[in-house]
Amino acid sequence: MSATPSSGRASASVQRCGRLYRSLRRASTMLRPAGGTRRRRWFTEHCWHRWYRTTWNQAIRPDLRAYWFDRSMKLCLDEMRSQVENIRHIVEVRDARIPYCSHPEIDKLCDGPTGCKRMIVFTHGELIPEKDVAKIKANIEDLCNGIEPVMMDLSDREQPRPKTQAIKKELFPFLMSVTSPTTKVPVRAFTVGYPNVGKSTFLYVVTKDTTQEIKKKGLFHRPKIANTPGYTTTLKPHWLSWKPPVRLIDSPGLVPPASEFKKLPDLFYKMALIGCLKEEYVDREYPDILDYLLFRLNASGNTDYVQYFNLAGPTDNFEDLLMSKLDGSVAAAKKRHLEIVTLISQWRQGMFGRIMLDDHSTPICSTTAATSAYHVGSRNTRIR
Repeated sequence: MSATPSSGRASASVQRCGRLYRSLRRASTMLRPAGGTRRRRWFTEHCWHRWYRTTWNQAIRPDLRAYWFDRSMKLCLDEMRSQVENIRHIVEVRDARIPYCSHPEIDKLCDGPTGCKRMIVFTHGELIPEKDVAKIKANIEDLCNGIEPVMMDLSDREQPRPKTQAIKKELFPFLMSVTSPTTKVPVRAFTVGYPNVGKSTFLYVVTKDTTQEIKKKGLFHRPKIANTPGYTTTLKPHWLSWKPPVRLIDSPGLVPPASEFKKLPDLFYKMALIGCLKEEYVDREYPDILDYLLFRLNASGNTDYVQYFNLAGPTDNFEDLLMSKLDGSVAAAKKRHLEIVTLISQWRQGMFGRIMLDDHSTPICSTTAATSAYHVGSRNTRIR
């Protein structure tokens, strides 16, 4: 009896299913670890790295976000532009966790053969891996035309590392490079940077000895320090040295214009993580900021948060780091928000996840930098 067309099609379908089953079986056999604890561990880690996320949550689009820019920042920039002929030195203070981010106006003042000379001082150097320090110094030295940056640990401002005299030894040759050591005209330099990166703390350290030696009321005072962005609102000179006369001018923290945040979408999250922005500008986005931190930790391979939070393994869901869960009540929402803020504060203090948020592969945080690597997608976006 001859087979009907329908039975022939069914037979062909069964054959295709059989071939597909056998190919999948062979593939699973090839991927299966050959035995041994070490190989199984490698297989698990390899699969986890294979599937990490390519983006982070972003509830508010960069072009819809409100950005911080005070009148004091505008006055500071206007004063710097007007004094550029008389003040030829800029000491820029940066946080070592975002070493390649800077205000575009500072770059403009220092560009070209007639630009100001710039020395970059890094604070919070103890909060990044030691292996990154040498790369940062090499990249920044090229940016500053051979002027070596200073890496500082100001966790204890009374006992800074390196010591005060060692810091001054780095500063003096830079500041006196365009004048005579016997000059009676004060050498002045602007001290600039993002808010709350340690400008006033740096000035407190380097000017403390001069302030103690020469106590003239109204003329000499120590910089006021507060762990709050926007605390300094006016330009204030402080004496680094009396003979020769050298003054460092403290300035309000400078936040980049909104156009910078739109061109570099992750800049907002970097500045929020290290505490450069006022609370009212980041309060609604703390969950996204914590998610960005987790994204950067996983991407860098730093998973010591697993041990710190006593997790079973690495995760790409920041909810796993929180003890409290949402149940629809106002009290639970407030507790959860406070817990997120606490976790970010613990990271800032170096309790877990000491990483650098910038990439060495793109060392200059330029406004023209390509943003194609920033993928706007869901939490479950995967690397193919």
